[in-house]
Amino acid sequence: MHQSNKVKHLTFCIVGIIIGLFITEALIRLFPPTTIKERLRRLIGERKVTCIASDPVLHHRLIPNCHGVMKSLDFETEVKTNSLGLREKEITTPKPEGIYRVLILGDSFAQGWGIDQSNRFSDLAQQELQQQGREDLEIVNAGVNSYSPILELEYLKTEGLKLNPDLVVSLLDFSDLHDDYFYGGWERHDKLRQELFPASIEPITDSVRRPNYWFNWLLDHSKLAHYFYTKIATFWFNRHHQLAWENLSTDIFIYERAMEWPGYRQAWFLPTANLRLMKELLDRQGITLRVVIAPRGLFFEGEWEKGREISGFKPTVAYDWLPITMIETNLNQAGVATTNWYQAFEAAKETEALFYDLDGHWTASGNAIAAQELAKLILKQASLSSMMKPVGEYE
Repeated sequence: MHQSNKVKHLTFCIVGIIIGLFITEALIRLFPPTTIKERLRRLIGERKVTCIASDPVLHHRLIPNCHGVMKSLDFETEVKTNSLGLREKEITTPKPEGIYRVLILGDSFAQGWGIDQSNRFSDLAQQELQQQGREDLEIVNAGVNSYSPILELEYLKTEGLKLNPDLVVSLLDFSDLHDDYFYGGWERHDKLRQELFPASIEPITDSVRRPNYWFNWLLDHSKLAHYFYTKIATFWFNRHHQLAWENLSTDIFIYERAMEWPGYRQAWFLPTANLRLMKELLDRQGITLRVVIAPRGLFFEGEWEKGREISGFKPTVAYDWLPITMIETNLNQAGVATTNWYQAFEAAKETEALFYDLDGHWTASGNAIAAQELAKLILKQASLSSMMKPVGEYE
């Protein structure tokens, strides 16, 4: 009888634990814990961002024909989208004859975070081109906050190519290191590579990949298990200065934290590989790709001061440009051409603040510098393109 009671109590305990786990799993799905990125947004006073909805392929997107607002302690600005869900004017499709169309891809820097659309770099560049009499050059900005190369590739495949661009400019942001791992990592890259180019592109093996753990199924299907495992693993790997898929997919600031850790260059192979797929996709359509590494305030002395303290970056100092050079080398070795805007920002930083002090995105002055560089890039590429076109094609 005594043994029977022990078994009964043990059974009750096990059943209670299982029920408790199921309840906790349900609660964590209904009320997801805030991420580092969400907590940071609250700290910088970001109170409202509208016109964003979830998407089964792209994770999230801008809502078509939406009129909303984005607001923080640094700014309050209007957001309007067109029928395609872009923060743009209405786009003519198919592309009119004689038009050289430039498609801008990227994250919040590309979208124009915290800036009126009329003061956004792509719109200012469009004005500059028109003032030079180049009505044949059209810029379409498809930037969406938090997009990274893997989502840009998905967008191009499903929607972007329908706009018939002649040139695609992808703004690569340092947060893309985390984002590409967060939005699917190497598993998603390999799936897309097999779908688009099953035989022609060799996989990259010298990289930081997700190990084949026996409990991967549980991590993929349980929000509770995934949350606690990645929290603990990220703390452990960060403490020991090791890069793994756990902290790469969880820590939004890993790009800064790990600059001097072993394997940092290899970690960037994922965004590089995704941009290589993008280039191959565009090459087969006769479309040019140029990658611009979006300037960040931490690389300039005196910029983004308040935001650094909140985000855990070193105050006042300008970070070394070595990671920028390393990323450019990775891309160039993969056959992806890059354009550097950092020198232009460095030359202009003594005049006005180029980055919001708290939020860290480009101010109106920063957008103006980016606009000048974008206009130069487009004029150069359009000139090269016209030299390669048969006579009369743009007439």
